[in-house]
Amino acid sequence: TNLNNEGQSCQDARIRNCGSYYVYQLLKSHSQNYGFCVAQDQCEDARELGERWRLITNPYVSSQSKAKDNSLTKGWYRLAQGHGTMPEYEPDTNHGGQAYPSYVLGGLPSVEEGEVERTARFAGTTSKQWYQRRVRGGRS
Repeated sequence: TNLNNEGQSCQDARIRNCGSYYVYQLLKSHSQNYGFCVAQDQCEDARELGERWRLITNPYVSSQSKAKDNSLTKGWYRLAQGHGTMPEYEPDTNHGGQAYPSYVLGGLPSVEEGEVERTARFAGTTSKQWYQRRVRGGRS
């Protein structure tokens, strides 16, 4: 086990693409506190956001809002209403069940592109209120 430039523990591993799966040649880890993890399949394991109030046609009413996206945990989510995508245009504020509904810049990825990084912005806000987010292409 070595330290990289950021001070993180690391070790060399050989990886081979076997077509439909990968194999890894690994050495034993430094101690029982170090382990090899398995990447999540974002498409299969994504959590669903399926509330109808998220539809862009729904007006935002502060006293009736069920939006609590500031309590979402980091992870992959599947939008399960309407087209199942974040809009690629800036929607009107006070719609989509939110005061400042989100939209994505840079377009949605194709299946071939797989996972890409895009910017999610919030309508009616300053340029400082945006987030870089990773987006994964849908299945054909």
